[in-house]
Amino acid sequence: MRTYYTSNLIFMTKFFQVFISAIYVILIIFSFLILLELCGFRFSGLTVILIMTGWVLFCFYSAYFRTPLDLLFFHKLRRPVAAEKWMLDRCFREVLKKAGCSKQFRLLIDESEGIGAYATGHNIIAVSRNALEYFTEEELKGVLAHELGHLLSKDCIILTAMRTASDLPRIVSFVFARVSMLLETGFAFCDFLTRRVSALLGVVILILSGIYLYKWGLLIPIIGVAAFVFLSNFQWRIFRFFTLLTSRFTEYKQDAFACELGYGPELREALLKISQEGPQKVNRYQIIMNSTHPIIHNRIRKLEELTGMRA
Repeated sequence: MRTYYTSNLIFMTKFFQVFISAIYVILIIFSFLILLELCGFRFSGLTVILIMTGWVLFCFYSAYFRTPLDLLFFHKLRRPVAAEKWMLDRCFREVLKKAGCSKQFRLLIDESEGIGAYATGHNIIAVSRNALEYFTEEELKGVLAHELGHLLSKDCIILTAMRTASDLPRIVSFVFARVSMLLETGFAFCDFLTRRVSALLGVVILILSGIYLYKWGLLIPIIGVAAFVFLSNFQWRIFRFFTLLTSRFTEYKQDAFACELGYGPELREALLKISQEGPQKVNRYQIIMNSTHPIIHNRIRKLEELTGMRA
């Protein structure tokens, strides 16, 4: 069972996870509104509040409408056939009963290579086809319990909110890149004049271009877009680090959840099988900087502690 300290640690981590995501979402829209101000748009205080509130709600509810689009275009998921559905439903019903949960969830089959499972959106658990063949039913229950913990804790909704917020700078960056191609052509022409014809002529054309952009009110917006793209990338790097940190902790948290339901030894066996599938990532620096999951052997060791297999 979780101790009082562990329960408080879990609460603080969830609070930190939501706080980091909310701050990132708000910073993105706030920076974008400043960009619009530089481009000549004017908003009242009430309008700014309504836009920011709508944006936050849009991002945190995006899992409900974004996930179907992701499944359509990017994932390799399908509905299970009769034998797969019978096995999954039988295992999952037991997990739901032990969790005291009556919500409806969708169980899908992932056709990607490898052994594993993941939760996505607000109600979807995907299990790889190889996992159905490789895991025993008890091990599958342990894996399903872990993924159920992610959905009940809203982990996927929080991560989707950050992904949706990060799409706004990507769209602006895409448009800015196309405009930059035109500007680069102009700069290349000025550089050609400077090198081959006359340095003075190239500088004069460059200055006149700047005056023209300023006269038409384009210079400040272009500088603003460049600053927005740069700052957004900087923000993403910082917040991504903390997001990965909390994401790795949630893996331990959901392992503990599966253990509470009585599937600790079974989940441990499933993780052992995954670890034996091939070389695993164990470089701590790479894990800290790039991975949403901790070293799998550390998860196994933690489960051994929770189940009393390790002193």
